Amino acid sequence: MPGQTSATNKKIAPGIPGKESGYSQFASYTKISTPVDRASGQPLTVRAGQVIDHRKGRLAVPPGLHGLVSQIKADSASKVNDGLTPPVLMILLTMLFNLTLLPIERAFKLPGLLVFVLLILALGAIALDRSIQVRHSLAERAFQGMLAGMFFWFAASSANRLASFVTTTQVNVIYLLLVSMVVIALWRVVLPTGVKFFAMVFLLNWAGRFLFTGQLALFRSWNLPSSIQFSYAWIAVICLLMIVIWMFLRSKYQVQRSWAAVGIWFCGMQALSLFLGWTL
Repeated sequence: MPGQTSATNKKIAPGIPGKESGYSQFASYTKISTPVDRASGQPLTVRAGQVIDHRKGRLAVPPGLHGLVSQIKADSASKVNDGLTPPVLMILLTMLFNLTLLPIERAFKLPGLLVFVLLILALGAIALDRSIQVRHSLAERAFQGMLAGMFFWFAASSANRLASFVTTTQVNVIYLLLVSMVVIALWRVVLPTGVKFFAMVFLLNWAGRFLFTGQLALFRSWNLPSSIQFSYAWIAVICLLMIVIWMFLRSKYQVQRSWAAVGIWFCGMQALSLFLGWTL
C-alpha cells in the first residue's frame, strides 16, 4: 500500500537501497535523527561507529571529539586545582601561622594569644560549615574540609602555648570551645538524633565540671559565705522546675521531652554538686 511504502522509505538508509541501517532502527526508538553535515545539510551514514560524509567521501570529524578535548582539558585543570593547589596553600598557611604566632606571643602576651586562637577557631568553624553544604561542589567541600582541619589544628597547637600563661583548666576551656564549635558546625546537617544527644550530654558534663570548679574557686578566693553558694544551687533547682513545668504543659513531641530530660539532668547535677560541695 502507498502509505506503507512511504512509511518504509523513511527508514531506508542513504546509499543502502532496500535495507534499514542500524542507526535508523535505533533512531526510530530513541527519536534521534540521522546525523547530517552542518554545512551542506547532506545525511551522514553511521557504519561500525564511524561517520561517513557522503559529500566529501571521507570520514567526518566525530561529534564527540570536541567533548573529548574538553574533557582532557578539564581533567588537567582539575589535577592542578584539586591536586596541587590545596597542598601548596596548606603549606603556605602553616608557614604563615608559625611566622605570626611568635610575634603575637611576644608583643601581646595572653590577650593577643586568646584573640588569635578565637579568630582561628572562627575561621575553622566557617570552613567546616562550608565543607558540609551541598550547594558547593565535591572538590570545594573537600578543600574547605582541609582548611577546617588546618585551622582547628592551629587552634589546638596554640592552646599548648597558653599553658605558660594560664592554668590547665583554662587551657581545657579552649579545647572545650574547639570541640563545641565542631559540634555546632555539624549539628544541623550531619549529626543524627542519637549523636546530637551524645554530643550534648558529653559537652554539658565537660562544661558543668568547669562551671562547678570555677564557682568553688571564686567562693574560696573571695571568702564568700556559703549562703551565696546555696543561692546558685537554688537557681539550678528553679530552672529544673521550670523545665519540668514546660515539659508537662507545652511539649508535644517525644524529642522535645528528650531534650527536657537533658535539661533536667544538667540542672539537677549542678544543684546537687553545689549542695554537696563536690562534683558528680
